[in-house]
Amino acid sequence: GSGGSGGNDSNSSRAKPWDVLIAHYIGLDHCGHRFGPHHPALGAKLRELDTAIGRIAAALDPDTVLFVFGDHGMTDQGDHGGASQPETQAALLAYSKSQLYDPAQLNDTSRETLRMSQIDLVPTLSLLLGLPIPFASLGAPVPAFFSGCWAGQQQRGCLSAANASSLAAHQVQRYLHTYATQAQISAARLSELDQLFAQAQANLSQPLLQRYLLQAQDLCRSMWTVFSLPGMVCGLGVMGLVMLLAGWCVSHHERHASRTNPPPSSPTTASTPVAPVPPQAPAAP
Repeated sequence: GSGGSGGNDSNSSRAKPWDVLIAHYIGLDHCGHRFGPHHPALGAKLRELDTAIGRIAAALDPDTVLFVFGDHGMTDQGDHGGASQPETQAALLAYSKSQLYDPAQLNDTSRETLRMSQIDLVPTLSLLLGLPIPFASLGAPVPAFFSGCWAGQQQRGCLSAANASSLAAHQVQRYLHTYATQAQISAARLSELDQLFAQAQANLSQPLLQRYLLQAQDLCRSMWTVFSLPGMVCGLGVMGLVMLLAGWCVSHHERHASRTNPPPSSPTTASTPVAPVPPQAPAAP
């Protein structure tokens, strides 16, 4: 799917009766599931979508940013949902008629510096729109989208990358300490994060803030992706018992129904005895 802030014609862009406009082009996903990524039908659908995105981009005003991105990738068979690289990677396009990046950041390594996780979209879009970061967000703002405060390009109210990361770190810190009152979090691990957070905030250091956010994500993943093998075995055992019990109930119901409602007997035809007809004497000549 793709989302963006933009209009589909020039009138909608000029009037701009919206702050955020989201469009989901579901046809590309349907086509990929049915034909796979290498079928000519998918190429035709991509060209159709490219035309639509071109019209939206042409209608943007200078204060609007268009984001085009996919929510997942696809295997060669047209499937997704697993953990393979083709399924978990998707492209992100950010376009604006105004300059988005510090020219000093546009170098040969920009492809690597612009790699991001999908959870990073939440704080990035929130701060770009001037909104609070959602409480349960663990993402890190993408620094490239907050590089508009370079020398000679100062804008009123703009956020630097360090300030954006600082706001996100404050939110994650608040979330972790609230979560710690309801779940078991390693006190030693939380203390390490607190020290890193204090150091990063004191120096307003972008690398330290990014490291804090990444380590906080690792801590949450380590708690939320723990699988208990005994618990899984017990769950399978309970599921098997439920299936056996359901089968016994169905069988018992069928036997009970057969005893209380015997099948109707087949109809019989009553026969009436016919008396034999005595032979008649031959007629006289």
